[in-house]
Amino acid sequence: GGGGGGGDAAAAGADAHTDAVSVAALIESPFFWRELLQHVCHVRLGVGLIGEASISAQLLPRIDMVRNADKRRRGVKACFVALRKHVPTYFTADGMLYCFGPPALLGGSSISGGG
Repeated sequence: GGGGGGGDAAAAGADAHTDAVSVAALIESPFFWRELLQHVCHVRLGVGLIGEASISAQLLPRIDMVRNADKRRRGVKACFVALRKHVPTYFTADGMLYCFGPPALLGGSSISGGG
């Protein structure tokens, strides 16, 4: 009865922990970011893809800096990251990534509120 349910919950917790570890490993994969950003850029922003070379050269080093900021005892500064021309991408000091579509770059109504 009740004891078996507790064991199942513990097993489910162990599996969830294993899944979290495997997902954490994906953060360092250019392929993972290319697929994720493909959805953001193509579906949400209506712009082309961001290549693995840009992800490897620009994004992954920033992610690594945020993950290791405590070890280095230096803060990470927010900045724009050049992942793709005409797609401004802003990386915050706490690791948030913002991708802006072309209307934001050109001062379109999505930023200025119209008018």
